[in-house]
Amino acid sequence: MQSCLLTTLRGHSAASRGVAYRSDGTFVASVSEDNRLILWNVEQVLNLDLLSYGCDRLRDYLRTNTMVEKGDRFLCSPFGMI
Repeated sequence: MQSCLLTTLRGHSAASRGVAYRSDGTFVASVSEDNRLILWNVEQVLNLDLLSYGCDRLRDYLRTNTMVEKGDRFLCSPFGMI
């Protein structure tokens, strides 16, 4: 059986120390030196739209942080409005 890299899971801020897989392949759990355990939904990870995911995480920050320049507040808005 040949293996290949499907994706890289990015979520920990320190070295990973362990990974466990659910037997049906639907979830992966990872634990790290950052004292976090992350449960990854494999289907969601493999079908992730990175731009939408990133904008979902940044939208409130861009809209409310006073250090963000006015023109940058609309980076994640499809029509320039948040």
